[in-house]
Amino acid sequence: MDRIDRLKKREARLVYKGYKAVDEGRERKADRLLARAAKVENRIIKLSEKKKDKHKKGGFPIKNLTTKIKDNGKVTSMAKKRR
Repeated sequence: MDRIDRLKKREARLVYKGYKAVDEGRERKADRLLARAAKVENRIIKLSEKKKDKHKKGGFPIKNLTTKIKDNGKVTSMAKKRR
């Protein structure tokens, strides 16, 4: 199960308990539960944005670079040069 799916389940459970507490007249408990649900929702949003940004990243894979290039007559590895 994906982490985002688990957080969505947790948020739904907290919202359900919060609304149930409102029906029972327990306002403080309801406020606490709904605030926790809002924090979980924010975490879901951050994770989904992070997941989208991860796919956008590209560029130069320094760790996996094994090819060598000739630079001023010397053969050097780009991975060593960039570190």
